Amino acid sequence: MAEITKWVKKIWKNRTTEFPTRRTLMKEDGSSEIVTVTRNEGTVSEEGDAFDADTMNNLEERIDAGFAELNGNLTYSTEETICGKWIDGSNIYRVVKQVTSNINTNIVAMSL
Repeated sequence: MAEITKWVKKIWKNRTTEFPTRRTLMKEDGSSEIVTVTRNEGTVSEEGDAFDADTMNNLEERIDAGFAELNGNLTYSTEETICGKWIDGSNIYRVVKQVTSNINTNIVAMSL
């Protein structure tokens, strides 16, 4: 099983260059040529989502908010109820294992 690590929010930045559409083409004879590449995609039937810093930072914010909500709601103990604080992502396996154990114990007790 892969090790679970703590969530760390990343700040994404857009790449900025002097010539973003410039490429160097290497020819079979070993010579090269610098060209400027432009899109020629035909009819766009759907624009799709941008892959840029704004989009990725929005995703990071939503994931971070989800972990914050989980941290506020998830608790832990050896009792039937889970109490205590989620410390970091590495404890999720321990918490899930304990909850599963508690559920199994309660099911066995109910069936006796």
